[in-house]
Amino acid sequence: MAILCSKQEKNLSWAAATFFAPIITPYFIIKSGQKQPAKWIILFAVTFLLMVAAEGFLWNKAYKKTQFAHLNPVERTALRLTQAIQKNIEKSKEVMQSIDIKNTVASGKKEIIITKELISQANDLIRREEMLTKKFALLVTNYGSYFQKTHQNWAIELRNFYKSKTMTKHYEMTNNYLSNFEKLLNYTQSNFDAIRSKRSKEMKSYDQYFIRYRRGLDYYQSYSDQRMKIQKKLVAKYPNLAPYLPGRAQTKAVNLWE
Repeated sequence: MAILCSKQEKNLSWAAATFFAPIITPYFIIKSGQKQPAKWIILFAVTFLLMVAAEGFLWNKAYKKTQFAHLNPVERTALRLTQAIQKNIEKSKEVMQSIDIKNTVASGKKEIIITKELISQANDLIRREEMLTKKFALLVTNYGSYFQKTHQNWAIELRNFYKSKTMTKHYEMTNNYLSNFEKLLNYTQSNFDAIRSKRSKEMKSYDQYFIRYRRGLDYYQSYSDQRMKIQKKLVAKYPNLAPYLPGRAQTKAVNLWE
């Protein structure tokens, strides 16, 4: 704006006004009598939006770094861990639901490949969830007296749940189910045409893989129901803990050739 003012010998107060209140710049562009005011207005709009976006990005980045700055290191670490656990669990639920959806459709080679990719994602998420929950449990154990003195019973209860046989069994059943499902898909993919044509030799092996998969799924579902009952009691006492707990297992088994 200062350049326009100097070129057209306009009052430099215009430039000062737009510096302190950029939003009024289009008004002064039109008032300056430019032959192509639209060009300047578009240039201003693009520049202004880029600046706003940059400011928003920098503010959000700074906020994430400082939102827990007023807390002591123990609380700060605990909250960051629970945030990471919540994000991981939300993503894990989405992936497991996608696997559930794939299980209920007639499967071809393409569906098998997609489902295997989803299982790989689920495995990574389960491993990360287990790692994060162990870190949280260790933190609360090491600083248990602090959480007790500050009456943060939610952290102690969550630690106890993460260290319980319930969660140990949950990871065991989930890994067993996903492993057997992946083995079934691998065998089916390698012998797709023979299985599709019901060749006896391959179908015999396929049936064995399917039985192991189905047994793993049944155990996974059964234990999920038990785990959800325990979680329900915990959430009834501490409602805010719900986002940090695993979801319910799927309820339908794959039937590849329907």
